[in-house]
Amino acid sequence: ALGVAPSQGLPLLAEALLRSGQEAVLVERHGRQTLPDALAQAQLATTLAEAQARLGQADAAQARLAAALQARPGHPPALRLQARLLAAGGDLAAAVTRLQALLAAQPGDAEAWLLMGHLLLHQDAEPAQVLAAWRQALVLQPDLASAHAAIVALHLARRDLEAAGQQLAAMRQRLPQHPRTLQFEAELAAARGD
Repeated sequence: ALGVAPSQGLPLLAEALLRSGQEAVLVERHGRQTLPDALAQAQLATTLAEAQARLGQADAAQARLAAALQARPGHPPALRLQARLLAAGGDLAAAVTRLQALLAAQPGDAEAWLLMGHLLLHQDAEPAQVLAAWRQALVLQPDLASAHAAIVALHLARRDLEAAGQQLAAMRQRLPQHPRTLQFEAELAAARGD
């Protein structure tokens, strides 16, 4: 309505529809659209792929990811989604390999480090490896709530209340009013019997 070019607005609209749980609406309204800008097309195709994956359309999601990577080879969000879909399909080794390739090319991708930590955790890797991946994500993006939360949750699960408290203090410094910060404050207090 305001005259914003589709290559600028449509990827954002698609992301908003996905985050609001309107996957079917997103696919129906924008599933056939193509954008002239390669990056915008890759963003749109990746968002559509995630919507289709959530709708249980695995083959369509894979095809859409291939289209995203054709539009923009090495597009990090598409490669991260590929890794997530491989892991969801039970192929953790292939998912880790995909992420390692991404991180070799894009070592500054905080979301990829976060995902790597989760995959390593599910592979029963040493906690030190898992924590190293999550900490690298925080080095790159200090306010990444998911990385803080993952570290605190791992320490709580291992009953290392001191380490959980230290990470929670760092989380509180960056994200004082975040709901996960407040939730972990309550969990840590309960674990301490307070």
